[in-house]
Amino acid sequence: MSFKSPLEGIDEKFEMIQILNEDGEIVNEDAMPDLSDDDLVELMRRMVYTRVLDQRSIALNRQGRLGFYAPTAGQEASQLGTHFALEKEDFVLPAYRDVPQLIWHGLPLYQAFLFSRGHFHGNQMPEDVNALSPQIIIGAQITQTAGVALGLKRRGKKNVAITYTGDGGASQGDFYEGINFAGAYQAPAILLCKITNLLYQYLLRNSQLLKRLHKKQPVQEFLGFSRWNGCFSRLSSY
Repeated sequence: MSFKSPLEGIDEKFEMIQILNEDGEIVNEDAMPDLSDDDLVELMRRMVYTRVLDQRSIALNRQGRLGFYAPTAGQEASQLGTHFALEKEDFVLPAYRDVPQLIWHGLPLYQAFLFSRGHFHGNQMPEDVNALSPQIIIGAQITQTAGVALGLKRRGKKNVAITYTGDGGASQGDFYEGINFAGAYQAPAILLCKITNLLYQYLLRNSQLLKRLHKKQPVQEFLGFSRWNGCFSRLSSY
């Protein structure tokens, strides 16, 4: 049995989605989101707030005044830009590095700190916040997102469930199980796979690894977009 033929032609299925180039110039007017100047200012405000929060959280962690904390510097655009498109009723299922999205989704800041310190109240989401606590197990949030998304669909909701991961999570069995489940049931799940610049440069030097990452989407039969610009890749299932 040949495993080569099912993979042939996969590279041609990947559509390059780009709105801004590396110099910040618009290269796709049709794909430009309808954002007002106030929206852009608010997005910048949220990114600066999140960067300062990250810096202070790291300082508190080094002082022993904060427990588990995963730095977020450099990921603000992918985290907050995608969250900005969500509605209040959408569900956020974060990984351990995605506390900023929880905060902007409505989790009080003090509870985010309690979560980091291991206090049970940090895991108690307010009734009006559709989210789960950050998942510490790498990749486990993907199967949870598929389940929440299917629940939304069966209840006739028009909302989505969103989660985030990186190359490590995309190498876990939960990754394939989750996207296969979401694809099979056409669940309204969104998975964002963020690739850091260091990893991206490594993958460029090892092009076969880059191709393998790209091939994870079509095998699972869900709508996907791969975007490589030294920052992150997005794979989404609707």
